[in-house]
Amino acid sequence: CAIGNVGTFRCTEEKWNRIFSISRRTAELCMKDTYVDCPGYEQVYWVGDAMITALVNLTCFGQYRYDQYCIDLTGESLSDRFYERFRREYELCKNGRYLTMCAYSEFARGGIPMWSFLWAVQCKNHYLYGGDREELARNYSYLQKFEENCRRFLNSRNLLEIEGTFNLMDWADNDLPSYGEVTSNSAWYAELCAIAAYFARELGEDDGFYLRQREKVKQAVNEWCWSENIGGYVDTVRDGFAYGRYLDYCRGTGQVPVPEARFSNASRVSQQTNTIAYLCGCVPASRERRVKEIIRLALKGSRRVGTPKNVGYERGSEEIV
Repeated sequence: CAIGNVGTFRCTEEKWNRIFSISRRTAELCMKDTYVDCPGYEQVYWVGDAMITALVNLTCFGQYRYDQYCIDLTGESLSDRFYERFRREYELCKNGRYLTMCAYSEFARGGIPMWSFLWAVQCKNHYLYGGDREELARNYSYLQKFEENCRRFLNSRNLLEIEGTFNLMDWADNDLPSYGEVTSNSAWYAELCAIAAYFARELGEDDGFYLRQREKVKQAVNEWCWSENIGGYVDTVRDGFAYGRYLDYCRGTGQVPVPEARFSNASRVSQQTNTIAYLCGCVPASRERRVKEIIRLALKGSRRVGTPKNVGYERGSEEIV
């Protein structure tokens, strides 16, 4: 990719000038045939990572066609042609129940939902920076298909349930199993509907359906995903309804279920989930103060490094991740 120079930064503090220069150069080295996560190790087009590098590209380099090419790759992974080639044998992808690819060139089965939703944000950023109407229309068609597929994961409580996926948000001790009503997925879906509605308005089309979907899911997030005891949104809902769905999941996968008390004990409230709920516009004014208090915990206290795969059922649920 031939790099341009449309955006620069300079200030009187030389330290910040060096930081900018290093960061800009890093992004440049990560723009190969596609965006890649790092220039010298994996060199994989991880779709979620790409959204960040894309912002540097759009701000500093102005390579809009390159950005659109990467958007197209991910959008095409929702097409029937792609399904016929890569997903047909995958049981969980039947009946349109699949998200975008989360990584190239390897097909990561089940995907990473947050990466797909970040790609939708990239689509919006691309239009805000580039302003191309033809690309807007093409990307809107991708988002329409993406939203349609997401809608197939909505359960009777209007929350997303996506089985067999890697619900990564951060490398922390979150409660993010490969089943169940993961709060961040529903919050991101609400944001996807907001982006689709924005695209519809820009194209002179009716945005009503997407706005109604957004409100419906926001209401569900606040009804089922909120912990009044802690004053925040849980990573994954673990009430009686969720336990019944978990038993169905275990029967379908041949796993031995844990007792309901242990199932409930895995519940976590985290900075990550509450930050996403806030940024996706799911937090009503009456809950903003408590959610912001959780988000601001990042400014103080000790740091805890972990992974969702390490979370068990033994730790109490009162500690905020």
